Amino acid sequence: MIDQEKLCELVCEALERTAMVFAEPMESDSPDGITRVARIIYEGEESGEMILAASDGFALELASSMLGEDEDAIAADNEGALALAELANIVCGSVVVAIGGEQRAITLGLPEIAEPSPADGDGIRCVVESMGEPLVVTWRPSRKAA
Repeated sequence: MIDQEKLCELVCEALERTAMVFAEPMESDSPDGITRVARIIYEGEESGEMILAASDGFALELASSMLGEDEDAIAADNEGALALAELANIVCGSVVVAIGGEQRAITLGLPEIAEPSPADGDGIRCVVESMGEPLVVTWRPSRKAA
């Protein structure tokens, strides 16, 4: 089973591997400034949802690193949001593999850009920061198929 510590490990590995963004666990469990949200579901023998919520600053840093562009040339509501959605896809894929997805029939949905919601914090939660900018990752496993 994946706990908070393992989720944070998977998130930090994905950030380093994908975008050369180095993140560390954040002291605050409810950071301020969250403006961007991406979510993705997975279904099959197990199902659930992965929600990534970030500040504009984090989204800009992520997009800049992924695209190899200056942050000045990137918009948080466009490239930043799309980069966060791609990171949701990557992190969810890592979680699915960690729960045995290579041996089970589990399908990832497409990542979606969403609006922040107070319910986004329900589940196993990991809060990290890079350069003082927060990323909150919430994993909500919902069921095992009978």
